[in-house]
Amino acid sequence: MTSYLQHSTIPKALKLDESSVQTFDFADGQVAVVDFNTHIQAYYMQKDWLGWHTRLESSPVMKNSQHYSQLFSHFYVDGSTFLYGYFPSTHIKEVSLKLDQYYNSAVEFRCAIPASRIWFFPVSTELSSIQAEQLSITLDDGQQIRYPFEGLTNS
Repeated sequence: MTSYLQHSTIPKALKLDESSVQTFDFADGQVAVVDFNTHIQAYYMQKDWLGWHTRLESSPVMKNSQHYSQLFSHFYVDGSTFLYGYFPSTHIKEVSLKLDQYYNSAVEFRCAIPASRIWFFPVSTELSSIQAEQLSITLDDGQQIRYPFEGLTNS
């Protein structure tokens, strides 16, 4: 019984305070995005009869990076991709991800940047890399900047 109690929730399984963990349904489990103050990191979690367990751990996203191209990460599980990041500038309104589909069509995902500055996209296709034309941000003034976000500062 002790093992289940220690893994009964995702924050307990990660040995973290609940206030620093955001969870989202993804693939056959959940993703926990954890804010460690200096960086954020995502964990793919699954539950079995003993509780929640980490199945995959992403590379950390360092919050103090001056290069916006380093402020996001992604991983994929069972043909689905979880893309997430941290954009510190309060002048960024939203982030967009555009994916080409079959028959010359495309699908675009948009995410408003919340107060935590942490954003994410669960995508039902496997992405091994992000191309410049796929990821962009929109500033408060409507200007769009594409990945790798050159010239963007943390102000």
